[in-house]
Amino acid sequence: MSGNYFGKYHIFRDPVHGFIEVYDRELDIINTKAFQRLRRIKQLALTHYVYHGANHTRFGHSIGVMAVSDRIFQIVTHKDKYNKKVLHWTKTPVEVRKRRVLLRLVALLHDVGHTPFSHVGEKFLPGGINHEDFTAKVIREDGEIGQIIDEVEKNEGVGREDLAQFFEGRKPDQLIQQICMGPLDADKIDYLHRDSLFAGVHYGKFDYERLIHKMCVVLHKENGDPTIAVEEGGEHAAEAMIMARFSMFQQVYFNRTRRIYDKHLQNFIHETLEDGAFPRDVEEFMKFDDAYFESHFSRANKGDDLSYSFRALAFREHFKAVRHTAKYPVPIEVRLFRKNFEELKSKYSDLILDDATQAPHNWEEEDKVIFIELKDGSDIKDLESFGTYLTSIKPIRKHRIYSPPGETFAKVQKECEAKKWK
Repeated sequence: MSGNYFGKYHIFRDPVHGFIEVYDRELDIINTKAFQRLRRIKQLALTHYVYHGANHTRFGHSIGVMAVSDRIFQIVTHKDKYNKKVLHWTKTPVEVRKRRVLLRLVALLHDVGHTPFSHVGEKFLPGGINHEDFTAKVIREDGEIGQIIDEVEKNEGVGREDLAQFFEGRKPDQLIQQICMGPLDADKIDYLHRDSLFAGVHYGKFDYERLIHKMCVVLHKENGDPTIAVEEGGEHAAEAMIMARFSMFQQVYFNRTRRIYDKHLQNFIHETLEDGAFPRDVEEFMKFDDAYFESHFSRANKGDDLSYSFRALAFREHFKAVRHTAKYPVPIEVRLFRKNFEELKSKYSDLILDDATQAPHNWEEEDKVIFIELKDGSDIKDLESFGTYLTSIKPIRKHRIYSPPGETFAKVQKECEAKKWK
């Protein structure tokens, strides 16, 4: 391997971002067993049971996030060096280079610790950790990835601990954290467009090119940390990103059929795993991917004695939504809804409750805490002061009750009609 990190590069043709430059050491990481496993981890679990094109994987997403992160980094550091002067290190080429290497590796590896079926399987990680924690574990313990990072450390000063501690939140570079895990981060930019493309919908699309080119770095008014902001004139693109995430949650991520497949899949994973959890050992963990579980489905026969979850997944005999709340139920409505669910479940034990507040990708209030820098540089304002309609957007709190199809559904439906819900 060459000593120059940004020397030779390879071109990846991406369906979302076009041509992506991948440097030698990054290609070495991509070719490891741990990273290649991401080809077999679907981005949206079993969403292709509803939107049949949604078979895209964490592999393409990870490379896309690296590309978007790097574009943001180069734009905001260039502006800072010649204009903003918020970051003290942008005039030091060695520091800029080191942070760029760290950013690209963080972005590339950010999902390497994901479980099969992405967020659906995350609750079965050992010890209640999340996929970021397990990503740190993979970076520390995987021999192939570790050896490559060790070589990077010799030349660039970015090592395993720098990456691992970043995912654990123990040693975050504020700018890199904002680019990778902020309100306008590269992760959201990529997955909203990628999910829209493969699901065959338009809800997640917005002018992200404009958004990226209007990004800059300012100092947060309260804590003084470097913060990604948007220059005045880019507020419409920022608003569009917020609306894209809000719309994608309603139309795709919290689609009622897609969500019940998440529930069935979680039950099936729990039934299949020894002790109901993935192994702690990294090498053993890497043996699990989507195909490990999906291979069971092709061997099933309708006459077999199967659990409800297995039958639903193997033959698409999923549970049906029998009752739901409003999008924004008041607290007393939620309490009554849950009380009625528990009463019904005491008679029909297979009923399933779903809660939007527990679903991945739900829109959060902090997502609209985006700063806009006025053109004359005189002040920094919150995005809400530029877009009044944003004040009406709130996290969805919808609840649903699912019932097995057929005779049970008819009985539950009849009992639901006799209950008081409001």
